[in-house]
Amino acid sequence: MTAEPAKPPLRALVGLVFTVALLAVVWLVMRELQKSARLQDCMDSGRTNCMPIDSRPGR
Repeated sequence: MTAEPAKPPLRALVGLVFTVALLAVVWLVMRELQKSARLQDCMDSGRTNCMPIDSRPGR
């Protein structure tokens, strides 16, 4: 029986990068959904000043 040479950890690295990228995308989508839910809750309560005001100059 001959021992197989050790494979480079490229496959594991690709899996790790894919997992981190997937988690980042899920986190961004969840943030957007949370913002949308807050806005919808505000509007459902009958308020008219729900949108945040951008007070930065030049916008």
